[in-house]
Amino acid sequence: MFPTILSAATRRSRKLITAAVFGATLACAFSAPGAVAAGPNPRAPVCANENLHPQTRHVARPHPPGTMPPYAITNGREIDDAVICLVNHYRAQNGLAALSYDAGLQDGAQARSDWAAEYGHACQPGEAQPCPVITPSTSTAPGFARVTSYLDQFSISTPRAVVGSWMANPSSAARILDPYLQLIGAGVTGTARSHGALGEDSAYSVTFASYPILSGAASS
Repeated sequence: MFPTILSAATRRSRKLITAAVFGATLACAFSAPGAVAAGPNPRAPVCANENLHPQTRHVARPHPPGTMPPYAITNGREIDDAVICLVNHYRAQNGLAALSYDAGLQDGAQARSDWAAEYGHACQPGEAQPCPVITPSTSTAPGFARVTSYLDQFSISTPRAVVGSWMANPSSAARILDPYLQLIGAGVTGTARSHGALGEDSAYSVTFASYPILSGAASS
């Protein structure tokens, strides 16, 4: 943190310089494949909007009887893009290729985050109300693409906090760092508890897909 005697313009200038230097260093220094690299310096954001809080609309979406109302996120596109950017950042740190956006996976991730907002927890296999079916977009991923895995997070706010929590969990990090993945989609939904606040109880979801001829990972 810079001293309070500095002007606001000076503080902003120093932050921009710090971010630029970090980005240049990152581009030239990737970790060896297989070793999970440390997260980015908390004072040097690597993705636009990674510290953005979801903002909920005032009108809830329709929802099944007996469930909580899910709230649409007014800055959802920025949140989704930041999640995907951070996933690809961690992959780059570990010498892995970036994942490409897929509209079908995006829809599936949004459906999963809606489900979590309605029922109050991330969807698990065997739920009385089935988890949403996710299908890669045929325009981006012809019929031989398949969903490989997904990740959900409930009650954490910013994209940076969400993806950071996944990378801190060995099982979740292994999904993000699967070298056989090619496609990704992300979704975020507000909840009754996050409505009117800064999205602290928002539901996040990402879905991944790969091509079976290349993938050695098990579906989950």
